[in-house]
Amino acid sequence: MLSHELFFEAHRGIGLIRGERINPNVGVHWSMDKEKATEIGNKTARMLRDSRRKETPTKTTVLHGRIPISSAETDVDSLKKLGWGFSEQDVHHWLKHDPLGEKEVMVKQNAPVLVTGSTTYTPGRSRKRTYNPPREMKA
Repeated sequence: MLSHELFFEAHRGIGLIRGERINPNVGVHWSMDKEKATEIGNKTARMLRDSRRKETPTKTTVLHGRIPISSAETDVDSLKKLGWGFSEQDVHHWLKHDPLGEKEVMVKQNAPVLVTGSTTYTPGRSRKRTYNPPREMKA
């Protein structure tokens, strides 16, 4: 249980085909910026729709979570494998300058994440859910 840890708030945008459910492993790419997470989820949903027929209904789900400090990925070699550059200098540049403006936080693969809620966007509507108690999931 994660009750004695320090946490930080983060969000993860996911594009899905309508009717699909979120994988129990919720992913390692999170953002400190809810709007940026929504934008990334919308982009993923568009890419899904474009890779299939244009009329395929998609949705964007943004997970809202609390990430334990111990779940944050800080190992330079792991960050390089996750696409944050090819050298230690590249990784430090990404961490310091955030060139894509994503305010991205990497979470260790399979590390615990507390999901406190979700917001799902479909054309013309949104639905926000709060999980009480939060759901412990894996990155």
